[in-house]
Amino acid sequence: MKKSVEIIGLPVISIVEGTELGTVKSLLINPADGSVTILIDDSKWYWGAKFLPLAAATGLGEYAITIENSDAILTLTDAPEVEKLIVADLKIIGTKVLTKNGRIQGKVTEFFVDNSGKIVSCEIEDLNG
Repeated sequence: MKKSVEIIGLPVISIVEGTELGTVKSLLINPADGSVTILIDDSKWYWGAKFLPLAAATGLGEYAITIENSDAILTLTDAPEVEKLIVADLKIIGTKVLTKNGRIQGKVTEFFVDNSGKIVSCEIEDLNG
């Protein structure tokens, strides 16, 4: 399990090809199932955005995200549903947490992702600190 802040900036490495394919630029949240897709920043940005569903990663390590091979990397042509996630631009950090009665409990300061690419928990800060 890793904090979102620990994932951003990690290199994405293909095990079979032995190459670094880019770094994690940001995390895209799918509100329907709580899954995370990463936006990859590489030197070929002019060819279009590249994505990796975190569930497709072989490993989510301390120093890198590993994938079996570069075929796991997707483009908008491969996964048009990712465009909806980009447009929605769902942010969890900074979101207020409410009770069913509408009382504010605090705000989300961090979220945690497991190795299957799902959000499993959030850190919440009381509004008074």
